[in-house]
Amino acid sequence: MTSFDIFILSIFDWLMIILIASKLVNIGRPKITKVITTVLIGSMLISLNSLLVNDYVFNHIWSSVINFILLGIFISKNRLKLNDYIIVFILTFAFLFIMQGTSVIIIRFIMKNFEYSLTYGLLSQTLATIIAVVINRYAPIQKLQVFLEYKNVVFKTLIINLYMVYFFITILWFIGIEHILNSAINMVVIIMLSLVINTVFLKASLINQANEERLKVFETYIPIINDVMEEFKSKQHDYHNHIQSLSVMKDNPVLFNNEVYKKYIEQVIAQEIWTYLIKLDNKILMAFFYSKYKYAKDNGIHVDFEISNYFMKSNYTDYQLVEIYGILIDNAIEASAPTDTKYIKISLKLKDNKNFFSIINSSRIITPVEVNKMFGRGYSTKANINRGLGLYKLGKMVEKDKGTITAYYDTKERKMVIELLHN
Repeated sequence: MTSFDIFILSIFDWLMIILIASKLVNIGRPKITKVITTVLIGSMLISLNSLLVNDYVFNHIWSSVINFILLGIFISKNRLKLNDYIIVFILTFAFLFIMQGTSVIIIRFIMKNFEYSLTYGLLSQTLATIIAVVINRYAPIQKLQVFLEYKNVVFKTLIINLYMVYFFITILWFIGIEHILNSAINMVVIIMLSLVINTVFLKASLINQANEERLKVFETYIPIINDVMEEFKSKQHDYHNHIQSLSVMKDNPVLFNNEVYKKYIEQVIAQEIWTYLIKLDNKILMAFFYSKYKYAKDNGIHVDFEISNYFMKSNYTDYQLVEIYGILIDNAIEASAPTDTKYIKISLKLKDNKNFFSIINSSRIITPVEVNKMFGRGYSTKANINRGLGLYKLGKMVEKDKGTITAYYDTKERKMVIELLHN
């Protein structure tokens, strides 16, 4: 093929790239001038690369570099992290590979004398572009972004496998299409190489992910546990004073009054948060609840605990439990802070052989419409566009575990209630 032929076919490539990438990162409808500029620049650079670089392998490598940089510029307003952008890039070209492969198979099935030429290339690219338009309009591929947010290692590995297959097959494509259609040995080598590399990658990624979660737990909650120990030390002095007071009251007939004595003990117990927390078998959760209690108290919010599920067993890791409960408690603290009563009640029980967590907090009036939208992506009562992802993420985590979330606003008590049932 001539450089001009490659320029024409690259126009179709870049149209498909933009259609898929725009839907993946959910940037809406980009400006037509930006699209035309990107398509023309990309096509000219790819065409120029084919003219200057004769080696097929290096030609394809440089083409990939050009595509990577130019697509990054095109979606730069989304401010994706580099690792997230790499996956978006790979995912985009995986779709491109699937669409072009599908169109080649269809065209080859219809036209028996299929060959690597501009005419057949235009037919194939036109069909692939139509498929890309349909995907852009109707396929909910933007939901794949949820997998990116959760750093799903298996999903990333699958995408990288697809891209590697695409990368090597396109090299063979430029060498000669018969290598793809007729050479079983090349295909086996590509597949085996892909499997070996990605098996190593998957193993390392799973180990790193597990170590990362452990590190997060230690980094976040060891300081909190240290604070708890300091709190225990300070409580020793308070308990000593209480015991002395009770001892004096009991030993002195003039001061002793059974009702006053009992009331004093009840008041000490009622004001002591550790009455509940110290019994929790999960010490990470205990330290976490204490840290949130202390933060709320410092902000003038009264927090009550009702805990009976002291030996809670869960499918979630400690880190995930802290993340799930943390989202709900943080939202409750934020919602109750502007109210007059400033009240939160946290319950942890066992219900129907499942873990039951509920949080009740004073709140402004919330309509049923708002409650229904509460767990939707990006919903927030705040103006900041970066807010509103917590409850959405929580909903996805619980849905994945086949748990349930119930939310409603108690108009009589003027309190927001969220109940979570999970394994």
